[in-house]
Parts: sequence; structure tokens; C-alpha cells
Amino acid sequence: MLNENNYELINRYFDGELDKESEILLFTSLSVNEVDRKYFKEMHILKTATKELEVEYPDSLDFKVLHSIDSLDERRFTKIGGKLHLAISYTVAAVLLLVTLFLFNEVKSYRQSFESISKEVIEQKQTIEMLYNSLPGIVIKSSL
Repeated sequence: MLNENNYELINRYFDGELDKESEILLFTSLSVNEVDRKYFKEMHILKTATKELEVEYPDSLDFKVLHSIDSLDERRFTKIGGKLHLAISYTVAAVLLLVTLFLFNEVKSYRQSFESISKEVIEQKQTIEMLYNSLPGIVIKSSL
């Protein structure tokens, strides 16, 4: 467990993520443990080798790569047929517009029928109330 912890500390040290307190603990354990010291040396050799292998690419190479990507996109779009994509998109838009108009008219007709039905219900309610009010009062006679 101690070895794995030290390996993690060494890896974090070379990644630049180790804080000062843990760094002190790391170097203290390296002075005592030979296996950890050997791993530290190997990691140091690996890091220096990777720094030596880093090659700085010129800015003109970046420009050439980006320019070639732009030209590939333009050629691909014209080869596939930009007019075909445009025609398909206009057709889909027109179909969606027609469907929207149809649904709008259907909702409008349902709204009108709902309003007419609600007016009929209100009229029937008023008629029922008028009939209740027109009934004569009840007189109760008791013979005891």
C-alpha cells in the first residue's frame, strides 16, 4: 500500500500536480526506499526523453493544413450537389408549412364547434332555471 501511494505521489510530481507538503513527504520516502528511488529515476528519464522528442512545427504547416481542410469541404459540397440539398430542404419546409396550416384550420374549427356547444349549454341552463322559477309554490295542508 505504501509503494502504491508513493508511485501515485511520483506520478503526480511529474505531472506537476503535487503540492509542497506532499512533495516533502515524497522526497523523504525516496531517501529511505530504494525501489521508489529507482522508479523516480525511470520516470525522470522518461520525462526528459519526451521533452527531447517534442518537435516544434512551423506555423506555415498549420496554415496549409487548415487551408486544405477548407478546400476539401468546398469540393465535397459541390460534388454531392448543393442544389439537391437545397431542393430537398425547400420541399420539406413547404410540406411542414402545409401541415401546419391544415392543423391550424382543424384547431380553429374545433374551437368554433366548442364555442357553439358551450352557448347551447348556457341557453339550456337558463331555460331549466326559468322552468324551476315558473313552477307554483308548494302548499302543504295538514289535517291532524
